Amino acid sequence: MSRFIRRLQGVLRYLEKYGVAHGMRLVLAKRRKSGAMKLRVPNVAHPLHLRAGTSDLYMFEEVFLDDEYGFETSLDPKLILDVGANAGFASVYFANRFPNARILAVEPDPSNVEILRRNVAPYRNVEVIEGAVWYESTTLSLDDQGDKSGIQVRPGDGGIRAMTIDELLAHAGAAHIDILKIDIEGAEKELFEHDAALAGKVGVLLIELHDRFKPGCSRAVFSALAQHDFREMRHQSANWFVRG
Repeated sequence: MSRFIRRLQGVLRYLEKYGVAHGMRLVLAKRRKSGAMKLRVPNVAHPLHLRAGTSDLYMFEEVFLDDEYGFETSLDPKLILDVGANAGFASVYFANRFPNARILAVEPDPSNVEILRRNVAPYRNVEVIEGAVWYESTTLSLDDQGDKSGIQVRPGDGGIRAMTIDELLAHAGAAHIDILKIDIEGAEKELFEHDAALAGKVGVLLIELHDRFKPGCSRAVFSALAQHDFREMRHQSANWFVRG
């Protein structure tokens, strides 16, 4: 497929989603190659901040153009955990869709946390927690491959705070997570292998599986979910699991 055709298809996606006027404004804004970007998106209460020339644009498109978390539900969630929040696009999406929910946005990478805080600052129902989610309370190291959407954690005293799902529940004063979104670049394997019981505390699980990075991720997650009544729905890159 020629480069021109790919670009045209990309433009058409924006026009189909947002209409000609809003779509073209977004297409023109996203052409910036470096520096800070600010995008105003229909049906999103406040502008979104992106780092041009990074994976931010790809992640923005996953959430707001491809509806990665647009599962159908009548749920009125009280607690949402965005684990691996990155630049905060999922948290912003949830804050606009579920304004009555309390949202904890958990992210270990300091540079991501900086842009995350900017994106969620206007939303009083979103709290940023700097750190990683793990199966035990400890400290971890970051493995930064130069792609801010692909940062992995690994055992080691790298100064990154790691907390458990139970610690986050205690922090929220809750016993149940209505929506748990997880995108943690392979750490889901250790999390679900060592804490399979967490599946029983979740209503909706939205997870991206990373067997391409770490074989066994899917097996660990599916094994934990098999102990509970979840039904699976698939999206382009995320797996949706709804309980009951």
